[in-house]
Formats: sequence, C-alpha cells, structure tokens
Amino acid sequence: MSVCCVKCFQDNFIRNKIFGYKTRGDCSYCGNKSQSVIPVYELTSDFEVFFNIYDRSQKGGHWESYIPSNAIFGIDDVEDIIFSDLKPLHQHIQNDWSVFSGILPEGIRIQLLSDIYSFSKITTDWNLGVKCSSVTTIECARFYDNIITDDDKRSLWGIFCKEIKTQNRFILRSTPIKEIIDLLDTKRVKLNVGEHFFRARVGFDVDNNKNPISYPKEKLGMAPAKLVSDGRANPRGISYLYTASDIDTAISEVRPWKSALVSVATFKLNKELEIVDLTLSEIESPFQTVDLRDAIQLQQLLEAISMEFSKPVGPSDSGIDYLPTQYIAELIKSNRFAGFKFKSSIANGNNYVFFGNEALEIIETSLHRVNEIQISQSPV
Repeated sequence: MSVCCVKCFQDNFIRNKIFGYKTRGDCSYCGNKSQSVIPVYELTSDFEVFFNIYDRSQKGGHWESYIPSNAIFGIDDVEDIIFSDLKPLHQHIQNDWSVFSGILPEGIRIQLLSDIYSFSKITTDWNLGVKCSSVTTIECARFYDNIITDDDKRSLWGIFCKEIKTQNRFILRSTPIKEIIDLLDTKRVKLNVGEHFFRARVGFDVDNNKNPISYPKEKLGMAPAKLVSDGRANPRGISYLYTASDIDTAISEVRPWKSALVSVATFKLNKELEIVDLTLSEIESPFQTVDLRDAIQLQQLLEAISMEFSKPVGPSDSGIDYLPTQYIAELIKSNRFAGFKFKSSIANGNNYVFFGNEALEIIETSLHRVNEIQISQSPV
C-alpha cells in the first residue's frame, strides 16, 4: 500500500492529519525515510472537495445546456471565459491552494494525486465515466456557473458601488448589507497594548539655529475636523487617524518626492482595541471549510473591498469616488470596532485607520529624508 508523508504537503490541515495518524515509515513518493506517513486512501475523501469547485471541460464542447436564463454572457463569451481558465486539475489545486510541497516535482505530484483519487467512489457528472485516478490531468475550469450568471459574492461589491454612487445614498435598497456586515464581523482581531503605529507628514519645522527638525506632536495627530476633506475612509468634516505598520509604509502613503523631508510620529497603543482586518484570508485550508464554494465567493468579496481601500488616490478623484469605502468604514465604526486594517498598494506594509485617538499616544517624532523613489512600469 502506497503511503505519503508530511514532507509531501504544505497544507497544514493535511500535515496535521498525517501527524495524527501516528505512523512512521518511508514515503512512497518523495523518498524521505522514517517520516510520519499515511495511506493515500485516507486522504481521498478530503480531496473530493475539489470536484465541487472545478468543473470538467472539453474544448469544442457545447455549453448551451449550462447557460441559465439569467446568464449575462452569450455562448461565445462563455466559451472564451471557460477555455481561458482551462488547466489540469493538479495545476489548479496547486496554484490556488499550495496544497503540495513546493519542492515536490510535478510528475510525483501528479502520481500522488492520481493515487489519492483512485479510491474515490464518486460517480457524478464530473467524472463522466472516467476512472477517478485519471481526472488528475483532465482540463477543468473554476466554478464557471458563477462566472456565467454573475451571481458570485464579488458582484455584490459592484452592485453596492453603483447603487451608492448613482441611486441611493443613505438608505440602500439593492445591496444586501447584512452579508457585508457578517463578513466584516468574521475579520475581527485584537490589537495589543504596546503595539506601535506610524504617521507621516511631508514637511518640517526649524530650530533656533535654522536647522530642520520634525514637526511637533500636535502637528502629527488627527487633523482638526474643520480642515478635513474627503478621504478613502472619512467623509469631509469627520477626522480619522490614518497610520501605518512601519515607517517606510507611512512615508510612502504621503507621496513624497526624492530628497523631501518628512516628519514621522510614532504612536503607542495604551489600550487593547478590536478592529476589522481586511487583509485576513477567508480560507486557511480548502479541507476545513464547510462550503468551500461559498467561502471562495466571500473571499472574493473581501478582496474587492480591501482592494478598493488600497487603491492609490488620484488627483482627479472626487468625493463621490470615496462613497463606497466611506460607507464600509461607517459600517465598521457603527458595529463598535475601533478601526480597520488594509494592505498598502504602494508599500510592503499595512495601513491602519482608527476612528479616534484616545487609545494612542505619540511617544516620539523624527525627521526623515527620502533618498530614493522606485518606479515599476509596464506598457499599456
């Protein structure tokens, strides 16, 4: 009986299952000796989850029977969408989930997956009469029915943005806001006392000898409400505290120029706070999610929201462009969170928005010179 070991996998759920089997031996696949191992048939039921999120496809096939009445695309468009996504199942599993060890050769990965599926009893339309072990290399696409009908959760964001910009401003009728609130509630995390955050502002003061020094603390905190314009999170006249996880990210967010002098404040958290983490993945492992397809769709919605907050602010942006993210920030605030976290689009760190500054104190300020600004480009 073939056995595989923990070193064949990167997914923690599968690795823990192998450790829990409490058997040691030589791996039939990667060749490692005296490892925690498990018979491949013990993993079959776990891997069958992928039959629910990838649809088997054949080029030249006819898709009319798959197109429901609410389809937003025609037959030619459907085929373009599906065929552009076609990959062997083993590639989808690895590319999307990193289930197997990154150093496991592709040929061995295919053999291992084939052996796992060889014990499957599933006889659904997915297999179309093909023995399960051979489905490993059959081309398939990601849950294309949702792409065709546009009913995946990601479309909620588009519906929401359209409604709040062009139809209803304060009382929304088309957007299922409860779904968004429920999703945000699953992303609650705690910030611990003593954590540091950073806030930057282009410019400086001078000392008595005319030497540049950083702005004082009172110029680096929350801006006075009367001076606040529309921002990605705050409406005009409402002040929030924008900070970053590190100095480089904080400075990058204020768009300085080369040789610019930038004042930076270091904040210290003096009280435990609960925030929403928009960078937090919805899915830790495909094997421990009750409804993987629904979880993928919720992840797409979360990514759409997070991406909107991360978009660089352009000079032509107007207040109406900020309405969707301002509304989401207000939802987070109204549910008694102290703020939220999202990925920076122009640096490697994260941004933190706090709705108040009562739990944060500035412990120091410092002056920094921008030495380099790197540009990455690609032809349009």
